[in-house]
Amino acid sequence: MTENFNFISLTFFILSVLFIYLSKHVIDTRRKFKVRYGDGGHRELQAAIRAHGNFCEYTPFAAILLILFAQQETNQWILAILCLLLIAGRITHAYGIIKLEAAEPPNFKARVIGMYLTFAVLIISAIFLLILSFM
Repeated sequence: MTENFNFISLTFFILSVLFIYLSKHVIDTRRKFKVRYGDGGHRELQAAIRAHGNFCEYTPFAAILLILFAQQETNQWILAILCLLLIAGRITHAYGIIKLEAAEPPNFKARVIGMYLTFAVLIISAIFLLILSFM
């Protein structure tokens, strides 16, 4: 079980760094456009706010599922893959919104890939937990 929590700890460290980066990006973008509240109609600030907001909406729930999965003393490789998928999904999604979607013309490909990866973690973790609850 210790190995499982090593994966979780490393994953949460990386996600925490990403959260701090996204928070700082919103602050810096607000300063750039001199906007205290809302987005001031600036596409770049809208993208920064949504990248941060989406991270805050999906990551905690995925984290809870991963912790529960790790507690089941299941295969550590499955947990490691799920952790990597979550990290890749959240980074890809944030990059897609901030760099590609805010550009002209907008490109939604990375954002969509990031959401697919995140949803994969949510769905796979939930299914495994459901199966394990009956064992």
